[in-house]
Amino acid sequence: MDVDFQVLADRFPGSILFPEVNRPFRAGIEPLTHVQQVADLPSRLLFGDLVSDSFQKTKDGWSVEYRDQKGNGVDLKVDKQMFELHPFFLGTELHCFGRADQPAALGRHLSLGGGRVWGQALQKKFEAEYPLHVIPAADGQLSACMLPDGWLWTILVPVRASRLNNILYLHNLLAKLPEFSGSFRGSVRLQPGTVEYFEGGSLELPEDCQKLLIRQLELLET
Repeated sequence: MDVDFQVLADRFPGSILFPEVNRPFRAGIEPLTHVQQVADLPSRLLFGDLVSDSFQKTKDGWSVEYRDQKGNGVDLKVDKQMFELHPFFLGTELHCFGRADQPAALGRHLSLGGGRVWGQALQKKFEAEYPLHVIPAADGQLSACMLPDGWLWTILVPVRASRLNNILYLHNLLAKLPEFSGSFRGSVRLQPGTVEYFEGGSLELPEDCQKLLIRQLELLET
């Protein structure tokens, strides 16, 4: 039985916002050349939390490490008027250099690139292990980088209306997990649903479109 999406759109809210989760964060002083002690550094950066014991003063600057629970992280070094940033994530590494004597030097430098590289790393890992599709930034496409938590990503998940409580439970659960150190927000939006079915891909599913739709809803419900 066909259901007019506009009828549902007139009866239900178009979107529902979930509570925003903001993680505690200590900002570092600017510029980087003014850093004198570990307390002057941001408490987290891109792929990890500050490793306080790693901070070392040198003759012309300092160095420090950031790490997460999976071994990803960032090595940051300042030597005279220059900084060297070495982020590594899921086996992918980058090396960045820039002026350390300018305010917001890291943010300006990171906003120019890097997001596509990490998107490709996510795509390689997640698509091999999970039924997910990851879309990295295209060539030449800019990606927003927000310090301290890095590049912005959106996760889209189709959910039946009857499972909204489960999504809210998941959102609140993620807010309590220590592995998720960054801030995030979520919402549900009313959208028409479709079933993409390739004939011959699975002999267990019915060929009739109506029966296939019912079967798809049953799979989402389980």
